[in-house]
Amino acid sequence: MSGDVYPKLYSKESMNFFKQIECNFKKDPDGKTVFFPWSYLGRGYTIENPETEAKLGKFLKIHNLLWSVIIMAIIIFSDDHLHLPLLAVLVMELTYFLSCRHILSGCPVSGEKLAFKEHHTAVAARSSAPGLFLLLLFCAGFTMLGGWAILANHGLAKKALGVFCALFFAVLFADLVYLLQLKSAAQKQEGK
Repeated sequence: MSGDVYPKLYSKESMNFFKQIECNFKKDPDGKTVFFPWSYLGRGYTIENPETEAKLGKFLKIHNLLWSVIIMAIIIFSDDHLHLPLLAVLVMELTYFLSCRHILSGCPVSGEKLAFKEHHTAVAARSSAPGLFLLLLFCAGFTMLGGWAILANHGLAKKALGVFCALFFAVLFADLVYLLQLKSAAQKQEGK
């Protein structure tokens, strides 16, 4: 069931940023909820009971909130402590992996797939065009900041962080351009 995304995880009052994880959910042909922890890059798990669903929803809300706080803290406080951003990313991803593995341990692997375009179409539908454009500008700025760090610094560690930052935000920039294209195409389709 292409595009049928799990609707109950967050309330309508939630910020769009926190609702994006909903795009990792869909219904299978039997009407069961399937969760894709790594979105279109991995396999899905069929959520068969409300307890697992509630536990997963609570974890995802907390995880997304912590990611936001940690990213802001890294931007503000990392300065010359270049190991902190890498350590924070490693800890958060490891926590996500282990927590999802634990929560989903009793859930069967689904035969359902989540296609790249299906996922991105759902993300574009849940996002506002101005919000996507603002994120695009943010990513462009951080891509340039990474480029500046590569050119302006002499130390290998700072150049490596600059390369990582430039590449990471350049990929996000390209992804946001694609989302804006999908959003624009959907709006033109609605206008017909």
